[in-house]
Amino acid sequence: MKPQKSPKRTGTNNPAQVDSAAHQIAQEKYTKSFLLAPDAITVSELESGRFIEVNDATSHIFGFSREELIGKSASELVSRQLSSVG
Repeated sequence: MKPQKSPKRTGTNNPAQVDSAAHQIAQEKYTKSFLLAPDAITVSELESGRFIEVNDATSHIFGFSREELIGKSASELVSRQLSSVG
């Protein structure tokens, strides 16, 4: 029985370039999934709860622009809404 040959690679043989290209593709998929998700998705600081990133659905659902949300915590926004009501 003859040993099987490894399939030929196409493109680059440099592992760093392959890893970089794979990372870029994964990053693009993540970004699209994050931004286009129909549900609110946020990335927040653990200790303060301040938003680092929000998707479009978050802005739509909560009625604030992305710029208004970034750097604020959910509790700040709720306080702000409650003070404008009463």
